Amino acid sequence: MITQDIAEAQRFCERCGTALARGRCPLHGFDVKIDGSASPSVASTGVTTPPPIHNTSWNSAVAAEPGAPRWEPAPAPRQDRRPPRQASRTSPTSSSSSSSASSRWVAVVAAVLAVAFLIALIADHLHFQRAADADHRALAKLDQRVADQVAATNALANRVGGLGTDTAGVARQVLPSVFTIDTPDGLGSGWVVGSSGGTSTIITDYHVVQSVWTGSAAHTVQVKQDGKNLTGTITKVDKGDDLAIVSVKAALTALPRSTTDAQVGDAILVVGSPLGLSGTVASGIVSSFRNGLIQFSAPISPGDSGGPVVNRQGQVIGVAESKLVGSGVEGLSFAIPISTVCSTVTTC
Repeated sequence: MITQDIAEAQRFCERCGTALARGRCPLHGFDVKIDGSASPSVASTGVTTPPPIHNTSWNSAVAAEPGAPRWEPAPAPRQDRRPPRQASRTSPTSSSSSSSASSRWVAVVAAVLAVAFLIALIADHLHFQRAADADHRALAKLDQRVADQVAATNALANRVGGLGTDTAGVARQVLPSVFTIDTPDGLGSGWVVGSSGGTSTIITDYHVVQSVWTGSAAHTVQVKQDGKNLTGTITKVDKGDDLAIVSVKAALTALPRSTTDAQVGDAILVVGSPLGLSGTVASGIVSSFRNGLIQFSAPISPGDSGGPVVNRQGQVIGVAESKLVGSGVEGLSFAIPISTVCSTVTTC
C-alpha cells in the first residue's frame, strides 16, 4: 500500500517541483514507478530528455524505505536499428548527366554516319556519271566511225558502179550539147564549151578535123544533131594535145566543166557518135591516169573522138581521144583531161 507521503511525493516533479498531471510532469514527461509496479504510462511525445536529476535528500530518505518509489525516465522511442540503405551509386543528377552525354554521343554518331552515307552516295553518283560520260564518248566515236565507214562504202560503190546516180538524167542533161563533126575524110564528135553573143564554141580532137585544117583554105566542117545542120569554122588547133576549136553561128547550150580532179573509180559517161550513130551514151569508170591522159573503161569506137567524158553531175572531166585495139582487148579507152583543154585552146 502506498503511503500518504509517497502519494504526496507523486504529485510533484522531482526535478522542477511542478505538480504532476495524471502522474506525469508537464515539462519533463516522467512517469512514476512504485515498488516495481508500473503506474499507468503516458505515451511520450517523442521528445528525448536527459536523465532526471534526483533530489538527493528526498531520494535518500525515500530509498531507505522499502517499496519507496523511484523515478525513471520514460523509455525512449524505439529506433530502427537496421543499417541504412546504401545510397544508389548514381544520383538523379549524375543519371541525368549520363543520359544527356549518351544522347549527345548517339547524335554525333548518327551525324557521322549520315555524312559518310551522303559522301558514299555522291561518290557513287560521280563514278556512274564518269562511266556514263565515257560510254557516251565511246558511242560517239563508234557512231563517227560507222558514219565514216558508211560514207566511204557509199563513195566506193558510187565510183565502182555508179550507184545512186541518175544516169538517164545525166544523159538528158548532156545530149543537147553534143554534136557530130562531119568532114570529107570521116566523122567525129564535139561538145559545146561556151556560148556568147549568138556564137558557140565547140571542142573536138585535132585528128578529127586535121584533113580540113591542113587541106582546105576554108577550114569549114558540118556540125550536125538530130536533123540540125550547122556550118562550123575551125578557129584554133593544138596539134601536140590533139585539140581543136570549131565555132558556129548559133546559141547552143554549153556543158559545165568539173572544177575538181577525177579520181580512180569515179563513175563516168561518154557521149558521142560511134560510126555516125549520134547521141550514143556509154558508161564506165575512171580506170587510171597514164601519160597525162585519163584511162577509162567505157567502150568507144571511131566517131566517138572529141566527145565529152562526164562525171555523175554531168560535168566534163575530159575529151574522148583514143583506145587500144587488139585481139581480146576491151575497155582500154583514153581521154584528154579538162585541165589540159582549159590551159591550151580555151579559157575555162
